[in-house]
Amino acid sequence: MLISKGRSKIKIDPSKLTKRIQGLFRINSDLLAIKQIIEAILNKETSEHNHFDDYQGILILYRKCFNKTSDLRGTSLTEKHLKNVTPEQKEFHLRLIDLADKHVAHSEEDAYDSVEVSIIIDNATGRPMEIEVLQTIYEPLSCNDFKLFETMIELLMINLSLEVKKIKERMLSDYNIKLHDKKQETQIFSVHNNPKKSQKTF
Repeated sequence: MLISKGRSKIKIDPSKLTKRIQGLFRINSDLLAIKQIIEAILNKETSEHNHFDDYQGILILYRKCFNKTSDLRGTSLTEKHLKNVTPEQKEFHLRLIDLADKHVAHSEEDAYDSVEVSIIIDNATGRPMEIEVLQTIYEPLSCNDFKLFETMIELLMINLSLEVKKIKERMLSDYNIKLHDKKQETQIFSVHNNPKKSQKTF
């Protein structure tokens, strides 16, 4: 396909590298979405804003980026993408993954709270006195947590872009090698099928 004067576009056949780069681009889209949600949260004029829906959304998206079983992407972020993070950021990452796993493993109703039902016993008589129901609500991420989260997302996007750059360079190198080999094959084929005609002098 001609895209400009002197330049054409050739669609690359599926390979491990093309699938990898496609997956990384999809992950980058999710990271960008997380960053935009965090920015929206931090820009809220009041701290009374209910972040519950935003909180769930970014947790699920973040966990998805590290999901090794994603069939559509065929790839995921790994520990190597966290190589430049601080110990605090690494601990925060593990916390996010744990929170996301709890959300996936439980229903929406009990992912962010717990309800404990107990019987109050009279120690003197041993008789039950009443039923107590105690609900504990897990606090959402704090403002400082969101700022730390945003910094991590930016770092992940940088590391991801560096990997994409390396993959592109390798793909270009592989294509140049193929062109060189194909050119040599063509030259050999031409020599074998077009022998020089003998010259006769009259």
